[in-house]
Amino acid sequence: MGASIPAPDRPSIHDKARFGEALIRAMDKAEMTGTELAKQSGLSYNSIKGYRMAHKFPLPQSAEVLAEALDAPVLRQIARIEIQCIVCRKAYIVGSQKPRTVCSDACYKTAYSRANHKKHKRNRKNALSRANREIKRHREAVRLHCLSCTGGETICPMADCELRPVSPLPLRKVNHVEPKKRAVSIVSRVRTNPDIGMALIRRDGSNRSR
Repeated sequence: MGASIPAPDRPSIHDKARFGEALIRAMDKAEMTGTELAKQSGLSYNSIKGYRMAHKFPLPQSAEVLAEALDAPVLRQIARIEIQCIVCRKAYIVGSQKPRTVCSDACYKTAYSRANHKKHKRNRKNALSRANREIKRHREAVRLHCLSCTGGETICPMADCELRPVSPLPLRKVNHVEPKKRAVSIVSRVRTNPDIGMALIRRDGSNRSR
């Protein structure tokens, strides 16, 4: 569905009431009933009734016929309503029962394009808002799942969990302690390297001489 162009605020209810009052005064002055006026003007009785009761507003050509039939130029003047074009800001005469807010087809295309652009912009904004709400909902679901998995702890101990990339819980740090090197006995060292044994014998002899 395409974008809609805003409807004009005229003819307003005040304009309809003004024309209806003027029509009633003109009919009373001419001593003419609705049926007689309908026959003389060529308009329908329901249309004239709608004008009198301020339910409808006449077209310029209908107001012209009524003004000629009742000899009331004021009806012609009231029906000439000027509306300002929302695109070019030029004033123009209302020419239909539901007048457009633009004065020409070119202005109508421009107004339609603007309204369509606003509609797409609003749709993009709404889609982004829906996506953000969906992301927040998924994040909350992951957080609750992680808390239930850890028993309420706020630290995750499982580094290989499938939800680890999206989990809001920090990963528990594991201190890797290197295994202590096994002490090598002097006997095994002497067996593997005789020079070490001779050095130990010389050092032991020098200690005894002291």
